[in-house]
Amino acid sequence: MVTGAVHGGEIGRLFDGLVPAEVIDAYDRLLASGGCAKDRAEALAGDAGLVRALTGCGMAHIQPHTPADPAWLRPAAPDLALLGCWPGTSTGSPATSNSCSTATTGWPAPKPASAPP
Repeated sequence: MVTGAVHGGEIGRLFDGLVPAEVIDAYDRLLASGGCAKDRAEALAGDAGLVRALTGCGMAHIQPHTPADPAWLRPAAPDLALLGCWPGTSTGSPATSNSCSTATTGWPAPKPASAPP
């Protein structure tokens, strides 16, 4: 389990090979900011496709508005986000796929990392 604070560069290592680099960068920005108002989500993430990728993979979620606060895009904790991106962990996904596939997010599924020698 990933616990404690995850610092710059560590997020990239956690998600490398599981999701595209652009999604990792958007998640890292969202995590560093602690989230943002839903109407600013595209600007922080980069575009609407990245917001869809983050929410489709479980790396972020939209917290509904309350009488006192607007709706917010909140990052998932890294350990939970990792579960959402791990191959075979999403409901109905085959073991060779993950929830960040083209069908869910519009992004191509990442190629598996090669095994160490």
